[in-house]
Amino acid sequence: MRIGFIYNVIYKSRCLYVGSTWNFINRLDTHKSRCYNPKSKEYKNNLYKFIRTTDVWSEFRFTIIDTIETDDSDEDDGLNELLTAEQYYIDMLEPTMNDRDAIVSPEERRKRKAEARKNRTQRNRDTKRFVCEPCGFVGYYKSNLDKHYKTKKHKNINN
Repeated sequence: MRIGFIYNVIYKSRCLYVGSTWNFINRLDTHKSRCYNPKSKEYKNNLYKFIRTTDVWSEFRFTIIDTIETDDSDEDDGLNELLTAEQYYIDMLEPTMNDRDAIVSPEERRKRKAEARKNRTQRNRDTKRFVCEPCGFVGYYKSNLDKHYKTKKHKNINN
């Protein structure tokens, strides 16, 4: 049996966010770390942006609103039960900063993963370019540039 926690983030009596976790104290530390670490993937998350604009971490209350005893003998170690309870509170409290639902369909999960992969690939292409100045060649991998150096075009321009 595992104990899960459903928690909310409140600011000036307004429910901003509902989440779930197995370790509440660790989750608080993670939120704070991601909020103030520009290298974190989640740094641009709406909740974290809002916390940084107010600039007073202590004014945000993180409170446990429910505990869930899950059966960890099933194949997902009780995660589905925890996420179902989280979704119940998201629907009930209507937090303003939750970016997505806790429970998503398999096709929605695939769609999100594909979109994330596409964004990551584009971001890498925008930031990682290998350029041959004399030829104007642009490669997205160092191996492309190495192959380019062996081409007739490159050799003709540089001779």
